[in-house]
Amino acid sequence: MLVGTRTAAHDNPQLNVREWSGRNPVRIVIDRFLRLPENLLLWDGSQRTLCYNVLKHEDRGVVHFVRLDEADFTHQLIADLHKQNIQSVMIEGGALTLNLFITAGLWDEARIFHSSRSLGAGIAAPIIKGTLSSFTPIFSDELKIFRHGESKH
Repeated sequence: MLVGTRTAAHDNPQLNVREWSGRNPVRIVIDRFLRLPENLLLWDGSQRTLCYNVLKHEDRGVVHFVRLDEADFTHQLIADLHKQNIQSVMIEGGALTLNLFITAGLWDEARIFHSSRSLGAGIAAPIIKGTLSSFTPIFSDELKIFRHGESKH
């Protein structure tokens, strides 16, 4: 599970398994300039956490700070995850974090929940240009699944 700095700061997510059985995912945080406070749940040491940044490399038990170069940050992040045998990442970040991966073409599937209710003004959702592979009505809402590139169905 991956979040960016703003989502981590504003939502203080746990990114763990609750009210369900299973293993906790690896928590992945993008905090380029290490601005996140140390009292966030992400740093609680309860599960493996990777923090990608441009300032330092340091290990604190199960919390690992991984320094990357700013010039090719997103591709280096993906390469490091691959090196650590992390083959699947769910991005739970906001529009800025999602757009990092969308514009770099580093996505396979996007699940978009569209509600019939409006929350008013806010940050525009990222634009997904892919192949619609599934559409599921859920009461008055809908779930659309898009695949990057050619449809595999």
